[in-house]
Amino acid sequence: MLTISDLDLAVAMADRARRRVPAYADFLRRNGIDPGERIDAEAFTQLPVMTKAGYITRYPQPARYWDGRITEAMMWSSTSGSSSGVPTQFGRGALALEQSAAMYDRIFTDSFTSQPRTTLLINCFAMGTWIGGTYTMAGVSELNNRGHRISVATPAIDLDVAVATLAELGPFYDHVVLAGYPPLIKDLLDNTPANLLAMDIKLLLAGEAITEKWRDHVLDLLHRHSEPERICLKYGTADAGLMGYETPKSIAVRRAALDDAALSDELFGPGITAQPTFVRYHPEYRYTECDDEGHLLFTVDSAMPLIRYRINDRGRILDGTQLHEILRIHGHDDLAADVEPHDHFLVLHGRTDIAAIFHSLNVYPANLRPAFEDPAFAADLTGRFVVEVLESEQHHQTLHIRAELAKNTSAEAGLARALRDRCHESLVSTNSEFRALSASLGKAARPTVSLYEYHSAGFGSGAKDVYIRGAAR
Repeated sequence: MLTISDLDLAVAMADRARRRVPAYADFLRRNGIDPGERIDAEAFTQLPVMTKAGYITRYPQPARYWDGRITEAMMWSSTSGSSSGVPTQFGRGALALEQSAAMYDRIFTDSFTSQPRTTLLINCFAMGTWIGGTYTMAGVSELNNRGHRISVATPAIDLDVAVATLAELGPFYDHVVLAGYPPLIKDLLDNTPANLLAMDIKLLLAGEAITEKWRDHVLDLLHRHSEPERICLKYGTADAGLMGYETPKSIAVRRAALDDAALSDELFGPGITAQPTFVRYHPEYRYTECDDEGHLLFTVDSAMPLIRYRINDRGRILDGTQLHEILRIHGHDDLAADVEPHDHFLVLHGRTDIAAIFHSLNVYPANLRPAFEDPAFAADLTGRFVVEVLESEQHHQTLHIRAELAKNTSAEAGLARALRDRCHESLVSTNSEFRALSASLGKAARPTVSLYEYHSAGFGSGAKDVYIRGAAR
């Protein structure tokens, strides 16, 4: 269970913020709360929920920082590009870096067993203003002050430079960690010579969910079939920084739920069609609640404090005692034995505001991932795709999927048709609203598919892959 100290930290921070953060004092006032009144544990649960639109973009930068002192932020390299295309700067201070390093310490110790080995981290997250590359570099570099022996190279999203870095520097290290967005890392591995893949390689991923089928496929590329913990997905946002990360325990539980429907239903919710991300988190760093609609609320002490902040990610929180009992009830005593009472986990179903709107229903990237992870297409496609809704002059809608061919691959006859059929099957099986729509509209609901050469038509040109074109509701 959450300890009193975790809640006390969040409450104390909120109480400081109502006195010392000008924007938060006004935010409380606008929501009918007197910022002159002390915030205690009971009052904390009644505080208004922050959102990007309702708080971040409403108040000027200095007003959102402690005592209005914007220059206390140590790092301004993190931005979040909203659906409007206008990025928002998020400053971070020393505490954010310290907490980030503590979480990376756990990842590199528990998942990658990096101590006392020499480690080369090849950082393939986008550098510059995006959070992925700069935040990872800063946090991991700090591990050298915590007993690790880590060197960091930063080819960013340039795959040719990443492969060259692996070839030139990898052999001098005990093991290599490749860090990046899942589609880019898969692209890198697909284009890495077999002799380089024979190195001791681990993966640190972020930016989007992965499936266990994807993990198994990539482990096959690395010839490490029975080592799922070799691939660690972290959960983070530009708004709040590093939030959580997979552990060998969380991966083992997630994989067990694949083959145990009753366990899956109790852990992740009944009837789910896309397995959620399952990560460990630290409530003393990211105090987390779940509102009545299933949205996760985060309280984060940073240069710009966030209090009950909703990113629109949906999920569930579990403490170690709850997880232990669920595993025990479903006969997974071996997994239950490894769960400590002080552990805390997040079930992450994903965003509610990123979808293509087709005939007034939401189509999410997760609805199509089973098609793009089908082994039948592994050699021909990179796994990158874009979903868009096209509208004719007569205002008839078509759900269109643009897919990227693998490097040095041409579109063979029948590939687009086979992918189209598989995408339709995936949509019908993972999206109940689409299933009903398909039964009603028939062929008019079937998607169309177009194939594009490797790194053409905008594929592979951005910091992160874009899966949706068009507004979401």
